Amino acid sequence: MSVGDETLQTNVMNALTGAFGDEANKCRADVDDNFAVDMPASAQLAMILPIIKNVPNASMIIKGDNITVNAPDKAALDKLVADLQAAAPAMTVQAEGPLDLQGEIDDSLAAADVAMTNLGENPDPRDVARALSIQVINFQVDEAVIPEVNKALLDRAAEIINNVPDMKLMIVGHTDSQASDTYNMELSQERAESVKAYLVSKGVDASKLATKGMGESEPIADNSTEQGRFRNRRIEFMVNDEVVSANDGMIINGDSLDPDMNPLDSNNDDLLPDGDDATQGTAVDPTN
Repeated sequence: MSVGDETLQTNVMNALTGAFGDEANKCRADVDDNFAVDMPASAQLAMILPIIKNVPNASMIIKGDNITVNAPDKAALDKLVADLQAAAPAMTVQAEGPLDLQGEIDDSLAAADVAMTNLGENPDPRDVARALSIQVINFQVDEAVIPEVNKALLDRAAEIINNVPDMKLMIVGHTDSQASDTYNMELSQERAESVKAYLVSKGVDASKLATKGMGESEPIADNSTEQGRFRNRRIEFMVNDEVVSANDGMIINGDSLDPDMNPLDSNNDDLLPDGDDATQGTAVDPTN
């Protein structure tokens, strides 16, 4: 996550460590003054997180004073809502409703449109990447064809990328877990390549864009629910400057990028971030 100051960074990371122990080393909170310095739920995190931890396949979204939770079992979900409301009475806790696919897509495009409009002239590449990542690109099952509804936003992105000198972006594809690891890795790469090909067709220099398919390896929600699987099927944009400079100016493709996307090393031995970036932790996968 990104937070507005070191105080919030410390509070969040301490709460994660208190609830999850060494597993919290998989998380990071970067300080960025473009983000908020207050989080209404931060004071309750130490009580909220252990409750979430103890419910198998539970998920949670916190927005302002609202906590929305989900779980694959209705009885467990009802109890989760009640327990969280008791632990954080100042917050509003609710169960997540059924997936509104079209509503999610429409809302994401509207939010991305606002973010793109607010970029202004000569925007920070990080802000461009964030704005583009807001949109939902809802590929059809087993396909990598960009939906028509996303093309207007990508057209705007092409103009911005062309107008900002030295902007380099990594396009990252992700899937849910409803297929084999190998199939999902290939599909996510194809979808990232499809986005790149579209931007190049609109005049973007191909050297400004790299791609990576992550398959199902980096979920942001639980794959046991329809809503979670929807969130995991996504395209993300990242600034690629550090990645490129760390690899002697070569554009990184799907075969050479670290699985943890750590731009500070060139090996493939770690599932968790490794020791050449102290902020990322030091755990190394012993099997690779």
